[in-house]
Amino acid sequence: MKTRLALYITTYSVKDLLKNNIQLDLLLRFLKDFGFEKVYIENYREGELLDTDVVSRLADIFERDFRVAGGVAIGTWGSGMGDNADWWRVLACVSDDRNIEIFEKAVVQQAQIFDEVIVDDFWANWCYSQRDLENFNKMFGLNLNSSLLLKLLRFDEEIQRMWSIYSRSLLESVSKRIVNKARDVNKGIDIVLKVAEWREEFLHRGLDLYAMSSIFDGIYVGTESREGTYRYGSLFIIDYVRGIVGNKLRGVWFDSYNGLGIPTTIAPEFFVEQLWYSFLGDVDEITFFQGLEYVSRDREEHVELARNVLHNLRKIEDLVTSNRLGLISIALQTAVRKPYDNYIEDVLGLMGIPITVKRYEDIGQNDIVLVREDYVKHIDIARLIDRDVSVFLTASAVEKIVEGALGIDAYDIIGIDRDSPIIERIVEAIGFTDGRSFYSRSHRKQYVYPLGPVLKTSGKVLVHMYAVDRRGRVYPALYEVNHGSASVFVAPITRYPHSFLYHFPEPVRQAVRDIVYRYVGVKIDFRIQQDEETTFQLNQAEVAEVSNTSIIVYNSKSIAIVNNNMHQHYFDIVVDRSKLNIDRIEGSALGNTAIEKVKERENVIRATVKISRHSFDILKYR
Repeated sequence: MKTRLALYITTYSVKDLLKNNIQLDLLLRFLKDFGFEKVYIENYREGELLDTDVVSRLADIFERDFRVAGGVAIGTWGSGMGDNADWWRVLACVSDDRNIEIFEKAVVQQAQIFDEVIVDDFWANWCYSQRDLENFNKMFGLNLNSSLLLKLLRFDEEIQRMWSIYSRSLLESVSKRIVNKARDVNKGIDIVLKVAEWREEFLHRGLDLYAMSSIFDGIYVGTESREGTYRYGSLFIIDYVRGIVGNKLRGVWFDSYNGLGIPTTIAPEFFVEQLWYSFLGDVDEITFFQGLEYVSRDREEHVELARNVLHNLRKIEDLVTSNRLGLISIALQTAVRKPYDNYIEDVLGLMGIPITVKRYEDIGQNDIVLVREDYVKHIDIARLIDRDVSVFLTASAVEKIVEGALGIDAYDIIGIDRDSPIIERIVEAIGFTDGRSFYSRSHRKQYVYPLGPVLKTSGKVLVHMYAVDRRGRVYPALYEVNHGSASVFVAPITRYPHSFLYHFPEPVRQAVRDIVYRYVGVKIDFRIQQDEETTFQLNQAEVAEVSNTSIIVYNSKSIAIVNNNMHQHYFDIVVDRSKLNIDRIEGSALGNTAIEKVKERENVIRATVKISRHSFDILKYR
């Protein structure tokens, strides 16, 4: 199905467009030129509520050529309203009825005009006000003051869990009020909630996706990945939200703002990466936020790049599906903060590890599951192993187990000594070895690699990579414990994911790709095949970095490659025919990837590819 393009126009732009015919004409030309099909017109933001006749006038203009729908930025605050968040004054407290009355009015007015309304992602519980504190204390029989509450929310898992329950209860209550008010005036209205890109905060802010999807008619998700973030997250959050809400996922949106200094503009290259990943996530609708910015001079380069990208994306539309293979992240929301594993899937995706999402009950035999620090107490690892499911434990998940989160018997699951399991909490390695070679990187940079906890293994374990410190001591940095048809992989190397992604020697990351390959059947391999027949010769320095590169393995016998780097890349794509039912490689869909060499041996196809700088492509197989 063709992905529909939409544009969101904020309250401020609505007023500007009705006053300026030149800007209106420019925007109409932009929409038609790009093939946009739909426009969202907002009536409320930051305390300003437009009259219905103002919104209707603009809707009438756009309705001649496009589908139109309404938008509301309820959850934002303006002067003269009720309480707001003291840490960012633009955010309104949804516990304050004075604010809710204004939000109800905004939604009702839109319901009188439109049959579809989308709620911007400010709809959440932002506040720790006196009112919220009193309601929270009453709910749980506590007597916390404001400063103690904020302190405990940083590190106390039980208080974090309680606050998420309070926030969820509050947001569900006010959401039902808003939706019911709209349906009182328009029984057939569709009200869609857009949630933001900061998925790790959802429950803390009251956003229980399953509950929200039962209150609202659909869910939209933000795929913003601005400066300072891992842009694979624009794809992962689609899979994650879809894994929880299923076919209630309506679409995605992103903007053109710089993550280090809104409202300055994002780099044009980062802007289109959001578009790449949004499209490769296989969604019905993609919305650009917000209107007039795309006809301003400081967005000209963004628009031109997006035009070229959309032309290519349309060519591969039929090859993109929502069914994918990879290391499994569980479609599960948790209230516990995870300082080490925050957004770790985004990091793994950028080092060329295919990622997918499944519900816990859908995980099956021969799957491999990522277990983060916040999952340890929420899933039954032993039961997964009994079901022949292999488990990849992050360093922080391992530390939780060592600290006793699952009891002493869990030590046997991860193959460690019961009496003295920890050798060191953190080790600063200067290199790694797999028993064959020593790997480090010292050219014009530090060569210290922090990892841990380093464990005293017990019984039979297979070490895939050892860490070596500056005194020559050797520690298990990535090892495997076999449990019959399943394995548990213990990965102290993932302690600091950013460092692992950008600073560690490439063979260490490759060791993880090799593990996931055993279950998925596809991998990127930096070890390019070279022999006497090779027409080009590359040294390791030219191929030793695969970071900022993603592969997306579709069930439709196609593999997307995304090169986020500003240079071209060489690496091998290795496919296990026995796992993917593939006969041969057919070619590149867009021509951004040159297939330099293909070697077939028994069940393995190994293709050396060269992908152009800052580009994406799809390899087709038969």
